[in-house]
Amino acid sequence: MDELIHYLRQFGTLSPEEVGRIEQATRARSLPKGARLMEAAKIPRELCFIVEGITRIYYYTEAGKEVTKYFVDEGHFSTDGSSFLYGLPTMAYVETITDCRTLCISRSAFDELGKHIADWDALFLRLLAHGMTEKVNRISPMLSETAEERYLNFMERFPELHYRIPLNYLASYIGVTKSSLSRIRRNLVPVHEARGTDN
Repeated sequence: MDELIHYLRQFGTLSPEEVGRIEQATRARSLPKGARLMEAAKIPRELCFIVEGITRIYYYTEAGKEVTKYFVDEGHFSTDGSSFLYGLPTMAYVETITDCRTLCISRSAFDELGKHIADWDALFLRLLAHGMTEKVNRISPMLSETAEERYLNFMERFPELHYRIPLNYLASYIGVTKSSLSRIRRNLVPVHEARGTDN
């Protein structure tokens, strides 16, 4: 629970009483690898904060191709906040790619918190804006990068995630086939080693 409270306090002040209310409104859930937290065309029913594990957000193109948009690791919410807040169907799926421990707040509990925490709605809007900025910062640079650059930059930005994500999901994220990513990795082995010695 401390991880969630610490995260929320980045976006607003919470009194001990308010922290207690949040703790009472939050439900711990353990999810196995491959569980869905959110489905496209449906309105999210709860906010889930990742305490341990990784989820991926993905969608299907009109041609039926599965595309991974981004990954969410510990210390972040893994729910479409805009869809949850405004009651709109989301356009993506959220799936666990490792076993996960989460802390979840239902829609009714979220609304109840808004009645007792004066800054709750504003806090969540700031949190939502921060999350959207993070997503843009992750995705935008990739638009002008080659596959090799996308792979290397992903490794630099998220070194811990790189070793925990299945190769096929990582390939989907950077926009190449699994075999192409394997080839890129083989060709860049000396670069990996050189960069590793710098850290």
